[in-house]
Amino acid sequence: MDPSGTAGIRIEKLNDSNFFSWKQKMELVLGHREVDDMIDPILCPRRPEDPEDLHKWIRKDKTARMTIGLTLSDEMLKNVCHTETALEMWQEICNVHQRHTLLNKLAARRDFYTATMKPGEKMLVYINRVRQMASVLESMGVEIDDKELAMAVLNGLPKRFETIITALDAIGDDDPSFTFAKVRSRLLQEEKRCAMRGNLSANAEASALITGALVDAEGPTENVALTADDETTLNRIVGQSTDAPKEEGEVVLNWQRELRRHPLLLQQKRQRQK
Repeated sequence: MDPSGTAGIRIEKLNDSNFFSWKQKMELVLGHREVDDMIDPILCPRRPEDPEDLHKWIRKDKTARMTIGLTLSDEMLKNVCHTETALEMWQEICNVHQRHTLLNKLAARRDFYTATMKPGEKMLVYINRVRQMASVLESMGVEIDDKELAMAVLNGLPKRFETIITALDAIGDDDPSFTFAKVRSRLLQEEKRCAMRGNLSANAEASALITGALVDAEGPTENVALTADDETTLNRIVGQSTDAPKEEGEVVLNWQRELRRHPLLLQQKRQRQK
């Protein structure tokens, strides 16, 4: 039996930091099981009096309660053990995690407007993180329109994206084409272009080093140990990385093998640059 009670759909148990993603997933699962109306205060049917209808209602409510309950931690289960229906359980969980206090709203606003892209973070991950913060504010009754969301994403970008920000600034935030979807698309494209330029630059630098050194390699052929600077340069040029693609890793090994076969190359390259 699936530990989450979602018929093979794995959902991380609810904790203090994943409520909004948990809520979205749970609503989808309940909808898939056709019991999502049991947690909706407007759509939830009243407890029927007819025995046959009452039996169906109890089964739907039990299914919803079981699906929700099996994704709760032991501590959270204690908080909802007194509830009698799936709707009461759902509302109790939301009340715990969506307290609309002034301090919570201030903290959520601060997180949203000061969000920045972390070093090494993928663009899509960063955008989704900012979007999740907007969802937290919206759940508290704070309106975040499409353009404000787009500007919050742009505000947290590092300096290497200043060119794309300048290009978007030329459009103007009052232009109908300035939308969150457009900003997201442009940023994802820019990230791909930057990655391609970085790969081409690294390949060209390594190729130039090897080719130039081989052409100018004259003189003694005895082995000379690489210095610490040589090792640093070699590692930088080769660009070894644990997450490098397999085919790139094979090229890296070829470069390294070639350079170490001719230990004078880096030394001669350094002398030409003096």
